Amino acid sequence: MYKNLKKYIGILLLSTLASNVYADARNYSIEVHKTTIEVETPDEFYESSYVDRYAFKRFAKLMPDDLLTHTLLLPKSGVDDNLRVIFLATPKKIVKYKVSDAIFNKIINKVKDERLKLTRLRSDVDSHYKNISKSIKDDYNVDADVAMGEMTPLDVFIDNDDLFGFTTILNLEVLVDGKLKVTPFINTFAMMNIKNKLVSIYIYAKYNSIKDTVWAEAKAKEFAGLLIDKNK
Repeated sequence: MYKNLKKYIGILLLSTLASNVYADARNYSIEVHKTTIEVETPDEFYESSYVDRYAFKRFAKLMPDDLLTHTLLLPKSGVDDNLRVIFLATPKKIVKYKVSDAIFNKIINKVKDERLKLTRLRSDVDSHYKNISKSIKDDYNVDADVAMGEMTPLDVFIDNDDLFGFTTILNLEVLVDGKLKVTPFINTFAMMNIKNKLVSIYIYAKYNSIKDTVWAEAKAKEFAGLLIDKNK
C-alpha cells in the first residue's frame, strides 16, 4: 500500500510539473520594438519551442520577407496532417512606429481595398516562393519548385474598432522529380492594434472542407480576444 501511495504521489507531482511547463508555454511575452506584448495562447496551442525546439526556425522562413515574425504556436501533437500553425507578426516597415487608432483605421481601409486585388500582388508572391524553393534546396538538398497557384479571398469575417480579419484559400503547388502535388490551404489573417503596435495573426491550415475555414476564423477570434484582454 505504501509503495502504491508513493507511486501515486510521484505521478501527481509529475503531472503537476507538466501542467506548469505547459502553462508557461501558453502565457509568455514578446517584444515588438521596445513594447512588451503579453501572449495567452488559444486552447490547445502552445509556444512552439515547448513542442518542437526547431520549428520556429523552419517555419519562419515560410513567412513573407517584409514581415517580422514574433512567435509561432503549434498544437501539442506538433504539425500533423492538418498542418495547423499560428504566427504573430508585424510588417517590418512600421514595427518601429506608434500606431494610433486613426492610423490603424487607415491601414484597415488599405487592406480592404487590396484584399480583392490579390492578382496584383502576384509578382511579390512568386518571388517569395522562389526564395522558399531555394531555402529547401539549401537546407535539405532537395530540388523542389514551390509556387502559389490560385488565390481566392473569402468574405471579411470580422470588422470592428479592435479587429479586422479575412480568410484566403490558397493552392500550394510543389513540383519534385517531375511530379506535381497541389495542396489547398487556408490563410486566416486578423489584424489588431495592441499598445499602439500593429500585431497580426496568421493561421495556416490544410483545407479539406468548410469546417476548416470555420475553425480557423473562430480560432483567430479566440486568440485575438485573449491578446486584447491580456494587454488592456
